[in-house]
Amino acid sequence: MTLSPFAEEPYEFAKAERATLSGGPANPFQPAWRRPICAFVGILTGLTGGLGNGLITVNTSTLQGDEMAWIPTVYAMTYISMNLLLVRFRQQFGLRLFSLIALSAFCLVIALHLTVHGFVGALLIHAAAGVAAAPMTSLSVYYLMSAFPPKKVLGGVILGLGLSQLPTPLARLLSTDLLARDEWHSLYLFELGLALLCFGCVALVRLPPSKREPAFEKLDFLTYPLFAGGASLVCAFVGMGRVEWWTDAEWLGWTLAAAIPLLGAAFYIEANRARPLLDLRWLSAPDIIRFAVVVLMSRIVLVEQSTSVIGMLGVLGVDNEQLRFFSFLLLVASLAGALAAALLVRPGRITLIGAVAIAMVAVGAMLDSTSTNLTRPPELYASQILIAFATTLFIGPSLLFGVSFVIKQGGKALPSLLVLFVVLQILGSLIGNALLGTFQIIREKAISVILVGQLSGTNPIVAERLRGTAASFSPSNVDGAERGGDALALLHQQMTREATILAYNNTFALVAALAAATTLYLLILIFRHWRRGEPLSAAAVTTASRGPTK
Repeated sequence: MTLSPFAEEPYEFAKAERATLSGGPANPFQPAWRRPICAFVGILTGLTGGLGNGLITVNTSTLQGDEMAWIPTVYAMTYISMNLLLVRFRQQFGLRLFSLIALSAFCLVIALHLTVHGFVGALLIHAAAGVAAAPMTSLSVYYLMSAFPPKKVLGGVILGLGLSQLPTPLARLLSTDLLARDEWHSLYLFELGLALLCFGCVALVRLPPSKREPAFEKLDFLTYPLFAGGASLVCAFVGMGRVEWWTDAEWLGWTLAAAIPLLGAAFYIEANRARPLLDLRWLSAPDIIRFAVVVLMSRIVLVEQSTSVIGMLGVLGVDNEQLRFFSFLLLVASLAGALAAALLVRPGRITLIGAVAIAMVAVGAMLDSTSTNLTRPPELYASQILIAFATTLFIGPSLLFGVSFVIKQGGKALPSLLVLFVVLQILGSLIGNALLGTFQIIREKAISVILVGQLSGTNPIVAERLRGTAASFSPSNVDGAERGGDALALLHQQMTREATILAYNNTFALVAALAAATTLYLLILIFRHWRRGEPLSAAAVTTASRGPTK
């Protein structure tokens, strides 16, 4: 019998192979010849999920202002809300059907965008990319779990999550050659090819079906639009606040004001449901709140690499072509971090691994805080390799730590945990970009004021600098007054660049301080539970399973 690509493969599970949670992965025996195939599909889906967005965001230098900021923002707006829908859909219909529907729509939108150009088309494709990318990490994790022996499936989970951090450095490696062929058209063709390849692989290489049960309820169709609308408005506020400036654009205030009642209504409905989309009672447990704070803080400091460092190098005139080897090193370091996490993770080590990873970020950011106008990618290799390694070392164990809360409770809170984790990752990245970008702008203005105050004509050093610069213009300009004006303009330009670099150094120091504080908090938790004679993860699970403290 020929199966439709959208149908799941019939499979008779042995008792030990069955999924313990509805919508969760089964753990069937896979023959040795099939494991490399599953690994290939897992890697392909994991990279495709973020590579399309990465290819665009690393090449936004051709866009200006609002356009550049709206592209990652609209991607986050659809991605964050679709994951809430995905949890229920996967429980009732399985992940396969959702993934193929999303990939089909994504391929269609990209094909249309190849003929319809412009900024609106770019927003449309990124909104569709957020929808299509929502199931890709889960698919990647499921396929990679099938590529590992049953006793080592956690390695597949960690590698799948680690792959989600690779698309950005990989995009910098690929984008220069793609743009050289046919500019943006080549990027969209490449993205379409990846989406079609994923569709074919997922259709041909079938995973055994997950455990399914009726999941959707009537109130879901009220809660989901409320949550999706509120979350999208929050993403728009955070993503665009730094560009429009927080106090200048009136629509930012209205956006946040509209998000509050939408989210409030969604949370009120969920708090009074027997089977909520979001288990707010579980999410309000003290240990879950501490878990959320640590993950959010970690996500904020981890954007230092993709935002502040790349921004500073752009000010120094470094383009994507000059960043290729730099990106290759980050790609290797990120992969090494995921492999290290897969090899080292144990239930009792998760918190320690997290503390070590965030400490690495603190060290790397502090090294970056001594940058000058002579800094180039080679001077940043050590610090950025350290941060790239720490990023993938942290992300997998952090989710497993959250899963340990769920398992002890029988799995009922798994949908809430997955939604919480995705919200923390996406919103944390946006908040990190907004926080670090805003801080950098404020510090640049403050430093510029100080430097301008020192540009006095009576200062002999400044006067000598202006005379020397004016003299260098003599061969091309015989007018002394014009040469003096050109020299002063050049000095102001150099001053602005120095202020920008010093502001980035302040930003790196802020990241180091936040990372150090997060590391210290994790070490205090480890020490506290060590004194009690119990593993941190076990103690946390026990506390979380009792529910919120009264």
